[in-house]
Amino acid sequence: MLHIGQYLKGRRSKQTRRTVLYAATACGDHAPDDLTSVAASAGITIEEIICDRGSTIRLPLHEREHGQRLTDILHTGDTLVVRWLDDLGLTHADICDALHQLMTMGIIVRTIVGGLVFDGSARDLINKAARDSMIGLLDAMGQASMDATRLAQHAGIDRARAEQRYRGRKPAYDRPTLNVVHHMLANGAGASSISRLTGLSRQSILRIRDDPAQAEAALERWGI
Repeated sequence: MLHIGQYLKGRRSKQTRRTVLYAATACGDHAPDDLTSVAASAGITIEEIICDRGSTIRLPLHEREHGQRLTDILHTGDTLVVRWLDDLGLTHADICDALHQLMTMGIIVRTIVGGLVFDGSARDLINKAARDSMIGLLDAMGQASMDATRLAQHAGIDRARAEQRYRGRKPAYDRPTLNVVHHMLANGAGASSISRLTGLSRQSILRIRDDPAQAEAALERWGI
């Protein structure tokens, strides 16, 4: 019988190779038992199930409650099975980081969907090159996605500015607070003492000191 979170105790023989299913589910989708059945139909026999649920799957694999235990559970030559690579992380960067760590450990990673295999135990140079190329492609895809998102954000900001709708970040101060800052600066008060009185950060006060016109303009843009 398979038990979620049941880990093998005691010292293992180097000849023993285990296959572990790791599932990351937000709201019970893709139940581990269902994944085990699908894996069996693909010729993969699961010996143990590890599962993280809920908001914890937003974290990188090594920070999740059970994901971080995989480095203790798995050993060189073991196989880690996942439904798809997004079980290892929500971003391409997190996925690639997890894969790099698992490859360094000598773990074989298999996906149920698509049947991808990343063999961390490979010693053949050709197989290692093919594996690393796949990870490199994922990394490049992630970088391209980030660049596209960044360009879209800049385009949206430029368009909003052109339409005079972009106001920048809302000021941390209001008109009375800004007047207090101006008054104290004019009387030689330091940023630290002004910060203690107003609750503004020293950085905000220094920006006001260095560019008072910009501070006034920010209030006007936000109608404060």
